[in-house]
Amino acid sequence: EYISKYKNIELSPVKNMYPMGWERHIIKSVLKVDYDKYPSEKGIVVNNVSTIFAIYKALKYQRNISKRIVTITGEGFTEPVNVLAKVGTKMNTIIKKIGKYKGSDLKFIAGGPMMGTSLSSDNVVVTNALGAVTILEHEEEEVNECMGCGRCLKVCPANICPIFILESINDKEKLKKLHPEKCIECGACSYICPSKIGLRDAVKIAKKKVNK
Repeated sequence: EYISKYKNIELSPVKNMYPMGWERHIIKSVLKVDYDKYPSEKGIVVNNVSTIFAIYKALKYQRNISKRIVTITGEGFTEPVNVLAKVGTKMNTIIKKIGKYKGSDLKFIAGGPMMGTSLSSDNVVVTNALGAVTILEHEEEEVNECMGCGRCLKVCPANICPIFILESINDKEKLKKLHPEKCIECGACSYICPSKIGLRDAVKIAKKKVNK
């Protein structure tokens, strides 16, 4: 009802699917528009609410980003919670103040379980880009040979083949033809892989090689 008062603002519900947060999916779903490399080719800009709010504060009040809402979650923590933390604060200080770890052999991830980055410890500092810290119980997973099931290809939203990219990791010319630069690092390939192959990490390495 509030949004309807503004002529130039429209609320568009989207499907509950992963990774709907990818801007290519959002634009296709809401505007039915395709583009080559960047949304700006079609006069489109995609931002989240936090970015818009930060721009508003910078322009109206000349304030920089000094605080960030960070989610602390995962089975290795007592209870999921959102905290408003100052940029530069150590997360382990916040975690120990508001809750407790569950277990001793834990895995820490900056971000979510799918697209996050593994950490060596809980000694991570709050930055403008840190949205979450996920704390999981450490489990050793047995990595097996590729079964050739093709599941990584089926789930890839960018329509690339992660296992072929892994197998060609040392051949730059082959990699160029497989287009690892299209990867959005959603982690769906690693998640779906029954052999537990680290496909996302391999494609990230391939992206760097191709982009050099």
